[in-house]
Amino acid sequence: MIKKIAAVFTAVVMALALAGCSGKYVMTEEDLALYKQLQGYWIADDSTGYVNYDDKGNVIGVYVVEFSNEFTYVLHYIDLEDQAVYSETPTKYEIEDLKFKTYVEDVPYYAAMSVSEDGQILNWITEGKTEKYLRVSEERARELGIPEYDPDSWTETVSESVSEGGSETVSETEAVSETAGE
Repeated sequence: MIKKIAAVFTAVVMALALAGCSGKYVMTEEDLALYKQLQGYWIADDSTGYVNYDDKGNVIGVYVVEFSNEFTYVLHYIDLEDQAVYSETPTKYEIEDLKFKTYVEDVPYYAAMSVSEDGQILNWITEGKTEKYLRVSEERARELGIPEYDPDSWTETVSESVSEGGSETVSETEAVSETAGE
């Protein structure tokens, strides 16, 4: 009996040792907390350079980043002139050492991120540059025409659809959310 317990214990220790040597990062509690804080919609602040204006200084387009609860993010461009929302294909990401991590052409891309204490400002820090994003409620996101995130609704072909707000949702990367307004 003692030999069986020792064998099981040894197997557990070996499994833990192998897991530690696998090179696979294991999220910390702090990483998980940041992941949960990110979930939702964040609209670009002027500090990002992702707000477009017409000649008269009126906002004509803005980017919104949506973080789902599935370790994916979607970049939406809201074209206020055409009343259309252009959404890119959902992209997988990870949180590693309190940094956002995704891959661009198989090369890891990192950004430090922090969320203000009140949860309303996201600081996205890359190469010494800090961009600010402001939290947007789900209700406001729908008013802007952003369709509800549904991973099953994304396809690999180009098509157009109408979101609940009546604006078109078209992908710039040949994948489109197929939500339809009623």
